[in-house]
Amino acid sequence: MLKLFRNKIRDFVVAKIINKSKRKKSLMTLTSAKVIGILFNADDTQDILKVKSLVKYLLSKNIETHVLGF
Repeated sequence: MLKLFRNKIRDFVVAKIINKSKRKKSLMTLTSAKVIGILFNADDTQDILKVKSLVKYLLSKNIETHVLGF
C-alpha cells in the first residue's frame, strides 16, 4: 500500500517536471545547423572512414561537430 502511494507521488512529480520543460522543436537542414552530434557503431572500419569524411565536410562548412563511436 505504501509502495503504491510512493509510486503515485513519484509519477506525479515526474510528470510535472516533464511538462515544465518545453523544448522548441523544429526541422533543421545541415546548412542551417551550427552544432551536430553524430552517434555511430564503430565496429566496421568502413563506417569509421565514412564518418571521418562527413566530419571533415561539416568542419569545412564551419559546423561544430561532436562524434561518439561505440
